[in-house]
Amino acid sequence: MDFPVDSSQWIDKELGIQPQQNWVDLFDGKEGLAILNKGLRDYEISQDKNRSIALTLLHGVRYPRIAGGANPWADDPYILSSQCKGKFVYDYAIYPHSGNWQKAKMYFASREFNVPLRLVQITSGINVHQPEMSFFRIHPDVLILSALKISEKQSTVILRVFNPTAEQLTGRIECLLEIDSAWQVNLEETRQTELKILKTTGVEITATAKKIITVEMALK
Repeated sequence: MDFPVDSSQWIDKELGIQPQQNWVDLFDGKEGLAILNKGLRDYEISQDKNRSIALTLLHGVRYPRIAGGANPWADDPYILSSQCKGKFVYDYAIYPHSGNWQKAKMYFASREFNVPLRLVQITSGINVHQPEMSFFRIHPDVLILSALKISEKQSTVILRVFNPTAEQLTGRIECLLEIDSAWQVNLEETRQTELKILKTTGVEITATAKKIITVEMALK
């Protein structure tokens, strides 16, 4: 859908408010500006030359009168008295960057903002772990991890990624442990295609544009 939308014939006019999750980004062909947020689900881009980004901080519950007739809830005293009045604190960040959202790795930036590092006390030991280690690694990093869990059907691992780009990608999942077998499954975790194991610790996947890929792995 192109914006702004011609809503002159609509009963309720187009408001310009769009959904978001964690971030929204504007790109002029060279540089971009993103707004990272925590829990703010709406945004609007102004149609003037400044292209300002507006965030919805709080929704009211009053129903407006619609064109062509009166709204019976517009002046309901129970509706008007149910506003969430009080003090609210919002957390968001302004993130200028070069290149588009893919080059700026906006998904990683937004997750770092929403899920900061946690410090955990562990048992003492010297050289127990490598300086850098991951249980799973996903290549290329534009493929976004969305779920990691135990299968609902057997004692295997379910790993789900999605491809947010408009291009088909060939990806690879690498595991710290050896992989005994792997399958591409659907969202119900029903096995669809068996995947080839790469050097005992990896599998190759094909992620079409804007699609979700779910992989089941039996680890040794």
